[in-house]
Amino acid sequence: MTGEHRLRFPLWLSLALVATVAGASAQKVIDRVVARVADRPITLTDIRAARGLGVIEAPAGSAGDSEALKKMIERQLALVELTRFPLREPEAGLVDLEVARMTAFAGAQLAEIKQANGVDDVKLRELARDTLRIRAYLDERFAPPPVSDADAQQYYKTHLDEFRVNGAVAPFEEVALQARAAAAEAGRRVRITRWMENLRGRIDVETPTIK
Repeated sequence: MTGEHRLRFPLWLSLALVATVAGASAQKVIDRVVARVADRPITLTDIRAARGLGVIEAPAGSAGDSEALKKMIERQLALVELTRFPLREPEAGLVDLEVARMTAFAGAQLAEIKQANGVDDVKLRELARDTLRIRAYLDERFAPPPVSDADAQQYYKTHLDEFRVNGAVAPFEEVALQARAAAAEAGRRVRITRWMENLRGRIDVETPTIK
């Protein structure tokens, strides 16, 4: 079913089945595949680890659970697409910095996140590497488009709340550079969204449902 998403959720929450180990007080989470992208599985622990480490961002609650799955699917779609292009490997120092960012995001919960989701130091570096590869590809392919003065002013007029200073909207002349940069980034996001929609149309995505 090429490009078809059947997000009947909170599916991945429902798949968080906990079994009590016989004769012991400990519990373990039974991992489950919650989606497949081009036959590459996305598991419950993949999503939990990604959220806990700040690889993806999603709010709490059932809506956030669906958003987390959507973002993991998009991440996997991007990684599948990247196999078509020879990219230079991220420098070790940049991987180190990304690992440091993830561990800082997890904070005191890092050890628990790693243990509960089967993440070791090798997996941490793999996650960091993939994040950097995606970022480098997007930066190269989707550089912010040129923005005219008229485009910057239009963005300013339709996003006045972004230009408030101490409760008052700053004059355009004072925030022209900020408005131009914001308009350029908005245009970039539109292009990336269209690219992702194209990937969904070309790459098989399956989200199994509970029987």
